[in-house]
Amino acid sequence: MKSSTIFHIAFVLGTLVGTTSCESFLDREPTMTISNNEITKDLEGLNFAVVGDYSNIMDTYGSALIAYSESRSGNLQMAKSATSALVKDITPSYEFSNLYDDEDDAVMFFYENFYKIINQANDIIEACKTRTYANTKLRDQYYGEALFMRALSHFNLCNLYAQPYSYSKIGSHQSIVMMDKKIPVLDYPVRSKLYVVYDLIISDLKKADTLLTNNSRTTGIKQAWISQAAVQALLARVLLYKGDYKNAYYYSNKVIADYGYSLVPNKDYLGAWSSTVPNQEDIWIIDFTAKTTRTVSTYYGVPDVEKTVACSVSKDLYSLYENDDVRKSLIIPFPGDARDTVTIKFKSIGLKERYIPAIRLSEMYLTRAEAAAELSDVITARNDLNTIRQRANVNATPIYPSGQALIDAIMLERRKELAFEGHTYYDFIRKGKGITRTYFNGINNKDVPFPSDKLILPFPKNAVERNPNLNSK
Repeated sequence: MKSSTIFHIAFVLGTLVGTTSCESFLDREPTMTISNNEITKDLEGLNFAVVGDYSNIMDTYGSALIAYSESRSGNLQMAKSATSALVKDITPSYEFSNLYDDEDDAVMFFYENFYKIINQANDIIEACKTRTYANTKLRDQYYGEALFMRALSHFNLCNLYAQPYSYSKIGSHQSIVMMDKKIPVLDYPVRSKLYVVYDLIISDLKKADTLLTNNSRTTGIKQAWISQAAVQALLARVLLYKGDYKNAYYYSNKVIADYGYSLVPNKDYLGAWSSTVPNQEDIWIIDFTAKTTRTVSTYYGVPDVEKTVACSVSKDLYSLYENDDVRKSLIIPFPGDARDTVTIKFKSIGLKERYIPAIRLSEMYLTRAEAAAELSDVITARNDLNTIRQRANVNATPIYPSGQALIDAIMLERRKELAFEGHTYYDFIRKGKGITRTYFNGINNKDVPFPSDKLILPFPKNAVERNPNLNSK
């Protein structure tokens, strides 16, 4: 977690970098570690630093990050085909028994990876604030992207290592170490209260919103770049988790209304998930074009011709779908071993993984629905709820619940629509609910009440050893 003065450049070529040339950049220094002052001295270097942080995000999301939350949510069980390595990888998360020193546990790298993203983003942000660049529009673009990356990483760290906002009054409990600037190597920073970290996240995203106004990249796969729409969509998600329903409504409504995104129609829904090309509903994706390895699909997807996966879809989730619901068809017998069931939302062909849809328009509809319901705007809430329900099942009859029944219906629809994408677990705990599982094939912690320390991860041993203040109350 200590800030480094060295950039470790991850070269992301092809679609992501587009036409950017790296030849003159590589002529600068003979090593693969390049000093902060050297890399940020001009816009070409600044761009490579930003692209390097995109690569860091790709590596982090291509790990067990989504599988961790899905395995805890009740959407998955341990697969019958799982190898011993896969079992060691995901069982601690499935059984809420993650230890701070278990090197076989897939979650061990989350902490370091997200602070790596933050460290690099902080150096980019500092350069944008203090250096003079010839093209201020490009500078602002890179500045906005770095602010989004810092906000995204702090938000993920809060979800992983801190109790949700509703745990205490106004989020006043201790959370994580906030890094809004470089921390000297010999400093041992204390954890911040959750509301303080959320204030930084929201401030970063609002600043990025301004910087990226009509100022996003357009080369390659445009949804792989951070755009103003992506910033506002993440802001809507953060505000929803905070319980700021008025502003969650405002930003989700802007994303729905202002950018020309549209819901994939029912007849094209299955095909959209089979395609490797982003669709009209994808706001921001994690693109794996530059990566040649299977990632998320190995946990509960279709990892090409592999015969094993880590997890199988649970009947706790599968039983929620009506037979006419097109989303039920996203769950299939695992081609490698029919004893297990998997989702086609994550699939690899050879060593190429399909992209991760990190933010989709349907989430914005359900965010606006939930915010509207909490604000007693039942008309908007019902309309958005039924829009998603009837997109999935054209034979579904509209429903018109009110009060808590309306909120419950929206949360159920979030689970069905956003299943396997990393939302369900955090939805449960941010609403102050524990985890209850009927179909469970583990040993420990079938059900976990709220609140409980088991609902968050322990800080890793190496982080605690470097900073003993992590475990201070």
